Amino acid sequence: MLTDSTDGVHWHTHPVSAADGCSQGSNPVPAGGTVYVSWEQMVQAECTVQNPNPHQMEMMAAVRVATGAVLPSTVIAPVLGSGDAIVNCSGPTDFRNVIDTAPGHDIRLFELPSTTIDSNGVLYAAWSDRPGGIGGPPSNATRIYLSFSRDGDRTWSKPVVISGPVSNRVVTDRFQPWITVGGGALHAMWYERAGNAIQTDTENLSLATASAGPNPGPEVRVSTVGFAIIQTNPNQDPVINNCYMGDYNNIASAGGTQYISWGDNRNVVQTTQGTEHQPDVFLAISH
Repeated sequence: MLTDSTDGVHWHTHPVSAADGCSQGSNPVPAGGTVYVSWEQMVQAECTVQNPNPHQMEMMAAVRVATGAVLPSTVIAPVLGSGDAIVNCSGPTDFRNVIDTAPGHDIRLFELPSTTIDSNGVLYAAWSDRPGGIGGPPSNATRIYLSFSRDGDRTWSKPVVISGPVSNRVVTDRFQPWITVGGGALHAMWYERAGNAIQTDTENLSLATASAGPNPGPEVRVSTVGFAIIQTNPNQDPVINNCYMGDYNNIASAGGTQYISWGDNRNVVQTTQGTEHQPDVFLAISH
């Protein structure tokens, strides 16, 4: 759904995604009198139970704010599933697509698209996925894909991988990305897995032109130390949903400076349950 107001008092709500499936992870991008809304859409049969062979798509639709007209939605790309396992999280039918570094140390995932637009009106979308679907060997590790549209969401480029190389020996999942435009470049951040620990990485890319797509730069480590995935299934904090960690990574750009925030578990605390890694929010500034 998209809700808008011109005076902060009166609001108008517009259905955006299709009614015959379930959608999540909406990300609005305003551009003049148009708002582009992206989401991940599943078929109805997968709304309550994760399927090891999912039928999911990254989607976008344009909404004309003045009239409330919702233009036909566009498929950015199909999604095969970004987890290395499917586990039971909360109840007999709640099976989730997760990053699983050890029994009970699970990060639930869905392939939330992060979208942005540059000054030339080029739209960009980034998400995590696995080329061979959920599971598989280390060579099938989760990676970050990018696609762009030069024509206002009518057509999208073939997705390309913007994260670093994967290993045939250890799992190097990259997941939960976010992107932004600033300083004449496209900036992306994500988690990277290294064994039982994860870290935060970033990559700067050129913007798309009329004849070429964005050119990736080197993947750069942002977090100064790796950190463990906490006990999430069942969760070490009983008020937090099982299999929950992260989801809300972000990157913003202003005046040529990038601000990167993420959930980080490096700090160790003593609780009534014993020694635990404490999830906190960290911020890094990159010039």
